[in-house]
Amino acid sequence: MDAQELQRQYYQNIASDYEKIHFQEEDEHLIACKFISSFCSELEVTSVLDTGCGTGRNVVYLKSYFPQAKVMGNDVSADLLQVATDKHCIPPEDLVCCSSYKLPFADNSFDIVTEFAMLHHVAEPDCVVAEMLRVARKGIFISDSNRFGQGSLLSRLLKLILYKTGLWWLFRWVANGGKRWNYSEGDGVYYSYSVFDNLRQVETACSNVFAIPTRASYGSAVSPLLFAPQILLCGFKQ
Repeated sequence: MDAQELQRQYYQNIASDYEKIHFQEEDEHLIACKFISSFCSELEVTSVLDTGCGTGRNVVYLKSYFPQAKVMGNDVSADLLQVATDKHCIPPEDLVCCSSYKLPFADNSFDIVTEFAMLHHVAEPDCVVAEMLRVARKGIFISDSNRFGQGSLLSRLLKLILYKTGLWWLFRWVANGGKRWNYSEGDGVYYSYSVFDNLRQVETACSNVFAIPTRASYGSAVSPLLFAPQILLCGFKQ
């Protein structure tokens, strides 16, 4: 079974308990939602896509903040989307079961596109971010992990050095016995990921880019790269 199928199976098995396992009150992604809402208060947002929306918790939040906007979500797991409809009463027409690698929307279809904790589950986050940038008219928001802000200070520095010298993925491949991903009962298939992996890609497409720590950590205000385990990366096209 490949990594994608293994992850689909994981979501199918834990769909009913997904939010109990993954969400906490005032967690980093809900904090990210609040930042996004604040930043977009003057953007006249009329449409939003939350890609990799899971059970739709953040879709519900964004719908409540932008009541006049068309807020949609997509996810590869039909089981999670069913929970979004059953539990959160999100209309089925606002949910699309598809991969974030190839979104079934035209260029500039949405004012903003968001992502919450999905990119560390995919093998090619660059492809997902490219799709987010393609369908976003005004900006994108990436709320996800930052490998360089996790572990001891020595391990953070070593990870950064390996990444900068182009040896990180070779190291991961060797350490994982010939594969790039890991598996845990709490998160399913996951990859080592940092939002800063996609920083240059976002900077190339956007005129203003900001990185904001979303989980309290000593030193994160001084250097989000080395001290913040969770980051909201904001890219504004205009």
